[in-house]
Amino acid sequence: MLLSSLISVDPGLIFWTSIIFIGLYFFLTKAAWKPIQSALKDRENSIDDALKQAEKARQEIAALGAKNEELLIVAREERSRILQEAKVLSDNIIKDAKDKAKAEADKIVVNARQEINNQKKSSFDRSEKHGWKISFRGCGKSYPSTISR
Repeated sequence: MLLSSLISVDPGLIFWTSIIFIGLYFFLTKAAWKPIQSALKDRENSIDDALKQAEKARQEIAALGAKNEELLIVAREERSRILQEAKVLSDNIIKDAKDKAKAEADKIVVNARQEINNQKKSSFDRSEKHGWKISFRGCGKSYPSTISR
């Protein structure tokens, strides 16, 4: 019997259930759904704004990446140019240093040759003088009568 009373349809129960449901619906519409719908709308707007900002940031990062790549290319070209200039400059400095060293070495060789020639001439002159003196002395001892005259 208990089961049959739960399944039976009573018009008064339907009426009061409908009245309570409609009243609760209007109360919740005014008191809860508008704030909930407002919060959901605010949340949806903030998510849309965040997505727009993320897309804007992605585009800016892509633009910065392209600009960064361009700057890297320019920096590499400048580095290559500077290295080339430095190589040319160092080659010139080395060439100048070699030329100076060769000129200095040639100058030293010329001076040494002149000194050698001067020494040769001086020693030849000295040996020539000594040779004559020795030969005169030797002649004087061998042939004293001819030299003394």
